[in-house]
Amino acid sequence: MLFRSVVDLADGGVLAMATVERAGTRAGVAGPIARNAPLTDLYEPGSTMKVVTISWALERGVVAPDTTFTVPDSYRVPGADEPYKDAEYHDTARWTTSDILRESSNVGTIQIAQRLTDAQVGSAQRAFGLGRRTSIEWPGQSDGLLVDPKDYYATGRYSAAIGYGAAVSAAQMLGVFATVANGGVSRPLHLLGATVDADGRRHDVRPAAGTRVISAATAATMTGMLRRVVGNGTGACAAVPGYTVAGKTGTAKKLVGREYGSAKMVSFIGFAPAERPRYAAVVVVDSPADSNLTGGVVAAPVWSEIMGFVLTRSGLAPSDPHRFQFESAQRRSEEHTSELQS
Repeated sequence: MLFRSVVDLADGGVLAMATVERAGTRAGVAGPIARNAPLTDLYEPGSTMKVVTISWALERGVVAPDTTFTVPDSYRVPGADEPYKDAEYHDTARWTTSDILRESSNVGTIQIAQRLTDAQVGSAQRAFGLGRRTSIEWPGQSDGLLVDPKDYYATGRYSAAIGYGAAVSAAQMLGVFATVANGGVSRPLHLLGATVDADGRRHDVRPAAGTRVISAATAATMTGMLRRVVGNGTGACAAVPGYTVAGKTGTAKKLVGREYGSAKMVSFIGFAPAERPRYAAVVVVDSPADSNLTGGVVAAPVWSEIMGFVLTRSGLAPSDPHRFQFESAQRRSEEHTSELQS
């Protein structure tokens, strides 16, 4: 199953929400009892949660973008039965905070979380709007589930920091990125734009006011780091020709009973144009057929197609018109070559 949502950052208006139960499903307007997975389905977000953890560490001054860590491939925290591991093997590296986000390192993020307290990690998630339903009025919407920091015990802080042990909706996670894009102030989402009374008069619905979550400086720093994720990191497939993109991949194993199986939830969340954010979107894929694939391989290309459509249809000028023309021509050439080969 795939689900996705796109919002206008100017006012938090939801432009589109879609749920695809199976491949090949014909697109159409949802009925009154249709499933709206971006709001109702909960999942463990995995690495997109690292944006919350690292933003909070930056905000509290315990790390800077260039703070350097020695990051091995695996790392055991005191009291843990098993070591935490990065998704792919690598030699022990000297990575900065920015590198850790770009490479989506679990080990590096856990080392950052060691500079925070249990309470701070829990507070970060709640400050970004997790653990409570979104501002959208929709039936069946859940608050989600967050572990109380007093119940973290030996490893809870570190699992929470990398996106495990929390159940969130796609719309809640999209709200996290909307906050970063909006200069650190939350941008409550809404579906209803206006009402029309019995006399035909239109009454615009005023969007809810946001609250400051992180400073403008921290939001700008995080945006720059998220641009690197797409520029030369795990989110490279989310790039949109001619436009700057900031975003993060997410990959999390699915819990089956009390054990994690091979099935995964993979995602990409981001916004564009990164230098003056206007649109944000989330794509989540539930249990891709190949369980070895990640959010950067499965969800990011879908996100790129959606955001490319939104940006070009909106009339927003490309960040780099010359690059836009070159990359668009290159993409058309590659598509044509692929068609000929098939």
